[in-house]
Amino acid sequence: MLIQHEHTIVVGQPDFSVEKETEFHWSKRGSKWVRLQGPLQGFTDASWIVEYSAANRANLLDSDFAPFYAEKVLYVAPLLGKFRQDSLPRDVATVNTMFGSPDKGRRAAFLERAAEQGIKVGNLRGFPTIQQALESTAVLVNIRQKEYFQTLEELRVLPALLEGVLVVTEDSPYLDSVPYFEHVIRSSSSDIMETLKRAASRYEKSHNECFGGSKFTEVLEMMAASNTTQFKTIAQSRG
Repeated sequence: MLIQHEHTIVVGQPDFSVEKETEFHWSKRGSKWVRLQGPLQGFTDASWIVEYSAANRANLLDSDFAPFYAEKVLYVAPLLGKFRQDSLPRDVATVNTMFGSPDKGRRAAFLERAAEQGIKVGNLRGFPTIQQALESTAVLVNIRQKEYFQTLEELRVLPALLEGVLVVTEDSPYLDSVPYFEHVIRSSSSDIMETLKRAASRYEKSHNECFGGSKFTEVLEMMAASNTTQFKTIAQSRG
């Protein structure tokens, strides 16, 4: 069994001086690349490939790697938490990010633009659990570290939704293949600031649109049931 934990969606020209082309396996269709890290034989020999990202899964199935990937992939949604259907909006429409390197690249540029436009954005670091980090967060902004890496950061986005946090994210390829895509607020990179302002200014309405009713809970239940099936498949294959 192999766990595929890397971003695979690369759009545009990667910076091979940084990404070390020889350490990855690449497949290109048009302007979109697929990037697999590690020996390719590890993927072809694996009995199962466990995938945390539905967008990654869609990307690989739409690539030259599909013949060996399709029959082995098991999507396990990162349900790191438990959603409360009666989750209420936060008292204050706080806006935060969870950047590992907030002082570098396009993420630093985003924070600088937000400050220039009078939008107070905090960056969450050093909390023991993601639940503790997000308990006072109303809106989480998801900005890609590099322009050409474009896999949705599901390990950040889905746990935030489970905590009843609105997620404003840059649009990305195959986002429609993510089971909960209707419950994130997507935006082009050029419009992200206006989208953020709108979500924060009408926070309670935006929160109700994302979490009101039973639809989000139903999506979570579907993903949980699918995860259980995938775990059983793995257990049975291991004897």
